[in-house]
Amino acid sequence: MALFPESVGFRSGASSAHTSRTMMLAELTLVLNGVDAKVPAEGYRSAIIEDSILGKPTRTTRERSAKRLSELYALVPDCALFRLLRHFWPADASSHPMLAFLLASARDPLLRDATLFVVGIKLNEPVTAEILSEHLSHQYAERFWPTTFRWTVLTHERRSA
Repeated sequence: MALFPESVGFRSGASSAHTSRTMMLAELTLVLNGVDAKVPAEGYRSAIIEDSILGKPTRTTRERSAKRLSELYALVPDCALFRLLRHFWPADASSHPMLAFLLASARDPLLRDATLFVVGIKLNEPVTAEILSEHLSHQYAERFWPTTFRWTVLTHERRSA
């Protein structure tokens, strides 16, 4: 038996939407606020691709967004974790980032592993892109090219400057 049950919506393995995107909170908010909670899974995909609920200019970007959102949040009413997200979403807008994070970490093994690492760092100790990259390069030595981590650190340094 797997540590995290896929039957309720967890994902395992080395794949991660976070290698190409963030949690897409703004996009998730548009989808959940704009799509009726009672629609079937295809309704979410249709709203993103056909109705362009996210305002993406091309079909290709709409399809990519639908794929990433599905990887992170399922967008399938039959998925127990997604149903919980839909249930709690309207309760308090200030909880949206945490609700999104909880589901994204359940569905994204890389985010889940990085979170466990970050939570283990002492309070007030800085967490840099370099520290996180070093951890992930050890955890997923077969998954990433060394240049991926150099790019991540350099990009973070440029943004911080």
